[in-house]
Amino acid sequence: MQTRYSLICWSVLVSLYYPPLQASEPGHWLADLTLESGNTELQKQNGTLSTPQENIARVGLGYDALLNERWRFVSHVAGRYSSIAGSSASRQGFLSALSTENGLNAGDATLDSLYFSYKRVEDKEIQLGRMQLKVTLPGVNRKSLSRNDSVGTQITWTDGMRFAFKDVKGWQNQAVFAYSSAEGSSTVQRAPLSLNTDSTRWSAFFAGDKVVEDATWFLKGFTFTYLPTALCRDGVSTCANRVDYPALVAREGWQWHMGEAVKIQFGLEAGLAVSTPPLSVLNLPGSGDAGGSAWQLSLDLMNFAAGQSTGVVIGRAEAGWLISPDFRNNSSSTEWRYHWQISSLHAVTAGWLSEEDILQPLSAVQKQRETRTYLRYEFSY
Repeated sequence: MQTRYSLICWSVLVSLYYPPLQASEPGHWLADLTLESGNTELQKQNGTLSTPQENIARVGLGYDALLNERWRFVSHVAGRYSSIAGSSASRQGFLSALSTENGLNAGDATLDSLYFSYKRVEDKEIQLGRMQLKVTLPGVNRKSLSRNDSVGTQITWTDGMRFAFKDVKGWQNQAVFAYSSAEGSSTVQRAPLSLNTDSTRWSAFFAGDKVVEDATWFLKGFTFTYLPTALCRDGVSTCANRVDYPALVAREGWQWHMGEAVKIQFGLEAGLAVSTPPLSVLNLPGSGDAGGSAWQLSLDLMNFAAGQSTGVVIGRAEAGWLISPDFRNNSSSTEWRYHWQISSLHAVTAGWLSEEDILQPLSAVQKQRETRTYLRYEFSY
């Protein structure tokens, strides 16, 4: 916990060492609101059927301060609220770790951004503090196998340091050194990953993307995640046998223009985890270790009408793929979305999601199957 707060204190001291110069734009307020209404049909592994209807609100307010020609300071507070009875806050404080696998508890609020940014030249930047990181496949659904903070109405974040730079060949690269407190990770890390010991405090994330806007093959990219001693091969309850968890992801994107703005877009992302837990630890049938592969395919029709796009994404994550915020391990899914960007401030999204277990757990009566429809409104200023 002391290290987490010292990161922020160190940022303040560094900013004082570089006093602000005259800035042309002192800064601006940030405000965002997401309202979502969803209906779910969930066939649980114990054989029961649940059909919850949930209304969710995600509210955010922040400030982006330009300190001088090189330094910026960004702060943002976000809260998540649900209509489902029994949803309650963890009440662990504004700088607490997450209390659920899917993000901040409903009813809670936190600082999800609090960082200093230093940019000496246009294509190089250093960030220090609490940040929002997203490395997604382009399109309407914009999902990720590795890093996608604050998906939909969720609230997650990354504490640490980020170095971003563009090389001479046009690749936009970033290296992130993330910190996890003793309370756990602030991003989605699925069991039996455990980041609550001294050896797991710091982890590394590297990403590179090359985008050529008008080319047919417009995207090439990769990510590499390294979580030292984070995988509990004997389960999180014991965790006496810890090993590193490295994972590599590659992504590609193609597009075909059909007019001035209309285009068809196809994306592919695939990942492989080198170390995976035994199937027995995950309560799954079979012998040996779980599979560590994951992939997603997206197909989109972009801008078929003013500000309107639609697309579908199909994904699959084996039981040993434990780091995706969008794809639960041991599951396959299909999702369709329609998105209307009404203006720079307002947007509406409608969607349908179907998800199913790949392997039926040994203690389960049936595979879990979930179908969900939702309507989402977003305001961002």
